[in-house]
Amino acid sequence: MNCHFPQSELGRAEAMVIARTDQQYLVPTDGGVLSGLIQDHVCAGVDMTARGTLLSRDKYMQLLYVALRPDHDVASAGDGNIEQRLLMGDRGKLITLPPAIVKPRPMWTGKQVISTILLNLTYNQHPLNMISKAKVPAKAWGGRSVDGRMQLIAPEEDQVVVMEGDLVTGVLDKSQFGATSNGLVHCIYEVYGAPYAGKLLGILGRLFTHYWQHFGLTCRFDDLRLTAEGDVIRRELIAGSSEIGLKAAADYVKVDMADAVDPETRASSHMLQSRLEAVVRDNERLAGLDSAMKEHTNRCTSSIINTCVPGHLYKPFPANNLQLMTVSGAKGSPVNVSQISCCLGQQELEGRRVPVMISGKTLTSFRAFDPAACAGG
Repeated sequence: MNCHFPQSELGRAEAMVIARTDQQYLVPTDGGVLSGLIQDHVCAGVDMTARGTLLSRDKYMQLLYVALRPDHDVASAGDGNIEQRLLMGDRGKLITLPPAIVKPRPMWTGKQVISTILLNLTYNQHPLNMISKAKVPAKAWGGRSVDGRMQLIAPEEDQVVVMEGDLVTGVLDKSQFGATSNGLVHCIYEVYGAPYAGKLLGILGRLFTHYWQHFGLTCRFDDLRLTAEGDVIRRELIAGSSEIGLKAAADYVKVDMADAVDPETRASSHMLQSRLEAVVRDNERLAGLDSAMKEHTNRCTSSIINTCVPGHLYKPFPANNLQLMTVSGAKGSPVNVSQISCCLGQQELEGRRVPVMISGKTLTSFRAFDPAACAGG
């Protein structure tokens, strides 16, 4: 490790102020956010602040102690004077909230943990008021049928509302404490200053780390599979699209296959195969065929995904940890979910379908110039 000592007042100022991470929260070019928590912390934020998360007295107090106590009197004002400290709570004494549920035993919600942190962080100042958009959409929480119409269970949870320092609705996800603008940490930065934003990030990091040490996060096989009904629907959609490759190829090479009744006869048509051979030998026309094929296969894949996910997943969000990761922005995307739970879809190599050998086959198990979608990947 190299140790560098400032050799001038300019170097001292740079080390004291410019290199202070709390002061580098925003990028100088466009004002975008640089600092934020990622991955498991994002999942923990959603899980802890979700509706239905209730904590006993000992868990509530333990989470607050782990999050707040290390910062009770150690921090700087960010102006180079490390003696100026930002005390948490009432001169270092932590303030707690009454339980949301009193009987049969006191229980606190996960949102109250965040409210308690905000209360202690800004105790001697005007409490925060904020409205922000959460990354987790309201439809992710599911819905129920009321008078034949689908009604969302939690339509208000896609909006993070903080009133007088209390987290009222919404969950804390990547949009609130990740490297994204207009979130909770960004609002703290703009209203109270860089030291408060830096301290809040540290508090949330300790809080969510300790939360997962108690509750854990895993990804099991049940998070990946569909229900029995969903799997039947998926198989029916795949079976119904068995001839999309033949139709796309015939349309592209201008061959009318309406007269041939048997799919095997249509696929092995001499005219179709001869025209496909001419296309395969021409790189420019082959790119056009690939584009036409991908348009048809993508339409089929989208139909399967929209039908099966998330409505027919074996475990719904938020109990589904794979959905928790992707919907909250922690890791992955809906594409990963669809490829695992539904189908891989059209596979591509450098933007093109599976290349054809000199024999006209993509694999030895397929016919030469086979127009089937599976033969092209």
